Amino acid sequence: MEFFEVEPHENVALIYFNRPHKINAMNKVFWSEIATLLDELENSAFKVIVWAGRGKGFSAGLDLMDFFINYQSLLFSKDSEAINRLITELQKPFIQIANSKKVHIAAVHGACVGGGLDFISACDLRFASKDAFFSLRETQMAIVADLGSLNRLPAIIGQNHTRLMAFTGDDYSAEKVYSWGLISAIYENQEVLIQETIKIAQKIGQNSQFILTGVKQLLNYQWNKTPEEGLAYIAKWNSENLINPDFMEMIAAVSEKRKPNYQ
Repeated sequence: MEFFEVEPHENVALIYFNRPHKINAMNKVFWSEIATLLDELENSAFKVIVWAGRGKGFSAGLDLMDFFINYQSLLFSKDSEAINRLITELQKPFIQIANSKKVHIAAVHGACVGGGLDFISACDLRFASKDAFFSLRETQMAIVADLGSLNRLPAIIGQNHTRLMAFTGDDYSAEKVYSWGLISAIYENQEVLIQETIKIAQKIGQNSQFILTGVKQLLNYQWNKTPEEGLAYIAKWNSENLINPDFMEMIAAVSEKRKPNYQ
């Protein structure tokens, strides 16, 4: 692949955006490669996917010049149905990450702007280095963000903070968004960030893939549901899946005083 670099760490895949000379701005190659990559990851033995960026930042977001060069005729055609189809197609990778059976973690350093923020909003967990900054920049570019930030951030950081980011388009530091709950920890630099994120990912990866998927499905299901609807969903899910091979392996491991060996 041209845009992505995959580095395996046991049951964790560390994937770098690898377009450092453009601060990993998302060009046409990104969109063409990520669909194939996500399909391969979904069918792989990796349980956790960690996303990071080469160079000075995580991602500067959509490469606007590349986008206009490739789609200017469509954009200026005012064919709203065709533009809608394009936007829907661009949304698909973010939806796939959010709905993946794998756990996706963003390890952010430097710039995380626009599409970069859309990307990490679709992930399950987010960590950052001290130099990271975050921006819902689309407003300053005269665009309404349409790849997920406006949809997912309110449930992560609340309506007030989302509206502040969206209405201003300003940059917000790692310390600030940590206080809002966007990221779970801040590390000294990217090297420490990657090391610590991999440790957390590997700890997550010690758990049953079946159960990790079940937990994620429940959390996704109840995103816009009442607690009672979520409780009913998990009652049904566990009633159908509680007795599973990994659960039986855990019982055997406890009785034999060893670590479980999940399939």
